Amino acid sequence: LSVVLVLATAGCAPSTTPGPPFEEVSAELLSQERVWAEAYKNRDRKVLNEILADGFVFTDDEGHVYDKAQYIAAVMDVIQVTSYTVDNTTMRTYGESGVVVGRWTGTMSIDGKDASGAFRFTDTFVRRDGRWRAVASQDTRLPRSQTQ
Repeated sequence: LSVVLVLATAGCAPSTTPGPPFEEVSAELLSQERVWAEAYKNRDRKVLNEILADGFVFTDDEGHVYDKAQYIAAVMDVIQVTSYTVDNTTMRTYGESGVVVGRWTGTMSIDGKDASGAFRFTDTFVRRDGRWRAVASQDTRLPRSQTQ
């Protein structure tokens, strides 16, 4: 059993192989988050297609799961962001993978109905061909008592 656990967790340890310094990787991932948030607000299909990996999957705060095409279609046709902030971000890297956790607070509508609020998000990135691309994202709506 312990051999199985060691093998199962071996790919989860932070990388010790030489690579860019943590500060550089951190800056790259946080930059991708900012670019993604702006593309989301501005409904920029081209940028979303560049940032999201082909196998991207998004899970919303109600448990619905969307693939890349469905996510982009929702951003383009259903979601309208007026303003937002991103804060409380932290990140971790694991070799060629990175996880960014933070809080997105914004004024927005979905299908014309107010959907404003604050959300905790977890975004998972993989470095492919020297670029960080999002492979998964999950949002959890925060109760109003935690949005201030």
